[in-house]
Amino acid sequence: MTEGGFDTSNHERLRSPERLKMLRVPEVVTRLVERDTMHVIDVGAGTGVWAEAFLNAGVGQVTAVDSSATMIDQIRKLVPNAKHMQTQADTIRMPTESADLVFAAFVLHELPDQVAALKEWKRLCRRTVAVMEWPYREEEIGPPPSRRMTQEQIIDLGQKANLGAAEVWETGDWLLYTWHIDHITARSKR
Repeated sequence: MTEGGFDTSNHERLRSPERLKMLRVPEVVTRLVERDTMHVIDVGAGTGVWAEAFLNAGVGQVTAVDSSATMIDQIRKLVPNAKHMQTQADTIRMPTESADLVFAAFVLHELPDQVAALKEWKRLCRRTVAVMEWPYREEEIGPPPSRRMTQEQIIDLGQKANLGAAEVWETGDWLLYTWHIDHITARSKR
C-alpha cells in the first residue's frame, strides 16, 4: 500500500536502529519540548516514533495523526498511550490552538497543498510549529531529489502560510524548521 509517495508496507524500517540514530530523537525532543508543553500533535506520525518520544519526555497528551490506516494500526499497537486520528494533514479536526507543539517529520514534501497544511498546523498550535525535512540532495535513504525541497522553498512556504521567520537547525542528515507562533499579536493586528 502506498500513501502519497511513501510505501506503508515497509513500515518496519521506520524503527530500525540505524534510522533512530540518524533521527537524533532525544536531541530533537529536548529542543522542542518545554517544561510546560502539555499537548503535541504529531502529523504524519507513521509508526509513532516521535509520539512515543514526546510521551516519554513527559508531555501529557500526544495526538498522532496519519492519513494511512496501516500506520494508525501501528500506532495503536506500538504507542497505546497516544491518541490517534486518521485524517489528512491539512484538515485535522481539532479545535484552534489545541496544542503547544505541532510536529511533522518528513511529511511536508509528500503533501499536495503544503501551504494549506502549514496554515492548518498554525491554526492548531499555541506555540511552535516544527517541520523536519530531508536536505535537497541525492541520498541512499529518503526520497529522490525530485521529491525533496530546498531550504529556500520551505522557508518561502512558511512565509506564504503566515508563519513568519523560521529558525533552521541543520544536521548532516536532515533540517528542522521551527516557527514560533504569537496568536496574541496576530489577533491584535486584525
